[in-house]
Amino acid sequence: MEKSLKEAQDYEIRARREIAEAREHLNKAFLETAASTAYYACFYAIHSQLARLGVLAGSHKQAGVEFRRHFILNNLLDKKYSRFWTELSKWRQTVDYTALPVIDEEKGKELVDMAEDFVMVLLKIKPA
Repeated sequence: MEKSLKEAQDYEIRARREIAEAREHLNKAFLETAASTAYYACFYAIHSQLARLGVLAGSHKQAGVEFRRHFILNNLLDKKYSRFWTELSKWRQTVDYTALPVIDEEKGKELVDMAEDFVMVLLKIKPA
């Protein structure tokens, strides 16, 4: 369990750093990078909380499944966070794997703002 706590703390640090970096990329109009980094901030926040529970997610897909199982289905988070995770995952696929992705400033700001909310709200939860 001690290893899980250390891992949880490390992922939390990384999640907070990534969301700050996403904001910096957004401010420099690096919209694709901002969206991708916002996704990873949420991904690391999810891993932080799963580590606190002693749950391992070996893939991006499994992280989403476990996030929903432990935080949405148990009513620890509003369902809007599940919908946002799905949307952000789709955008991450688009910006990371499309040669010339199209994302406008408004959508980039929306994604980073929502990711910041996601990270802060998720990390406030103290899993049992």
